[in-house]
Amino acid sequence: MSAKKVEDVVILGGGVLGFSIAYHLAKEGIRSQVIEMDSIGARASGKSDGMIGGAVGMFLYAGGAMRSMLPFGRESYRWFQQLYLELKEKTGLEIQYAVCSFLHCALSEEEEKAFPLIASEARSEGLDVKWISGDEARSLEHVLTSEVRGALLGECAQVEPYRYTLALAQEAENLGASIKYAQAVGFRCNRNRVTAIKLSTGRDVAAGTIVIAMGPWSGQAASWLGIRLPVNAVRAQTLKLVAPERPKYQLTFIPQAVDEWPRVFMIVSPRVDGTLLVGYTEDITETWDDSRPETWSDSPSAEMRDIIVEHAVRFVPVLENAMLVEQRAAVLGYPPAGRMVMGPVPEWKNVYIAMVGDGGTGLSPVVGRIMTDLIVGGDRARKAIEEVKSISPAKFVS
Repeated sequence: MSAKKVEDVVILGGGVLGFSIAYHLAKEGIRSQVIEMDSIGARASGKSDGMIGGAVGMFLYAGGAMRSMLPFGRESYRWFQQLYLELKEKTGLEIQYAVCSFLHCALSEEEEKAFPLIASEARSEGLDVKWISGDEARSLEHVLTSEVRGALLGECAQVEPYRYTLALAQEAENLGASIKYAQAVGFRCNRNRVTAIKLSTGRDVAAGTIVIAMGPWSGQAASWLGIRLPVNAVRAQTLKLVAPERPKYQLTFIPQAVDEWPRVFMIVSPRVDGTLLVGYTEDITETWDDSRPETWSDSPSAEMRDIIVEHAVRFVPVLENAMLVEQRAAVLGYPPAGRMVMGPVPEWKNVYIAMVGDGGTGLSPVVGRIMTDLIVGGDRARKAIEEVKSISPAKFVS
């Protein structure tokens, strides 16, 4: 396949999804231009927990509609080791990929009853997850609090998110993609096609195909087409710690009802570099209007830091002597119903959206592959459209 011109495919957003798409396109000989208003991975992509839960994570944390995402999680998880080796060989960057075991801990009687059923359902889908008692969990991980009534035991993986995003960007560039640091502010259109992206500098970037991969700012880009894509924007925060003693397993807890604010989903994750990633919280500190993203803040807050520390010490008491080395905060944008939104934008001939609320790092390989199939066209595009039917933008935009 001959390479398209650089301006033929323009990707809005220099995060993990945008560069995964650019990388997969480049491997097909299709060059693209990524437009990013800050720097590579400057927002949520470089500040995430870097967890790759795959299908297992979706069983644990997302019921209902998100179960339709299981095939995507399974496919991405399967690809990551090969992707890690490929990126390391080509770029020399160490993205700190590692496979690890997790314990998702039950804290209440309700969870103690529900988790064995989740394990059974996960095994029926071919996933290696099992329920163990609280005593068994503490025999594997002695740092656990006595509050733990039992746990789900399984396998997950992790990467360092900024390094991973940077490696995708670097190899995409090596294969012919380009990066333009500029702020997109609108589109120039001819009937039902976008012909160019308008920049804040007053200049235009010509385009034959547009991919919107701007995270929570994707809703703003959709508004330039005269359509509305609802986005629930929240601020997520995590801490990086150094501790004299740390767990061997990745530990997760949900210490409260998921509809309480601020939300607290506790993760205590030992990292390849010897640190611990601990968090995370989601909070809305003000009324965030999805039509006014300039009001969103990704500044870390002392209040959320203290909440994370309080819960971390509660569940893993040895962390009382840990030292804080970094606090991360980023704006997440959840698509409607908490799902992914991916595919062609209705009524527009050459515009696509790729948006994932939480877990974009873990799902990035399959997003890159599907978006490439859609752009390549033909039988591959027809198959991809079937794959994303349940998460097509047509179901969510108005």
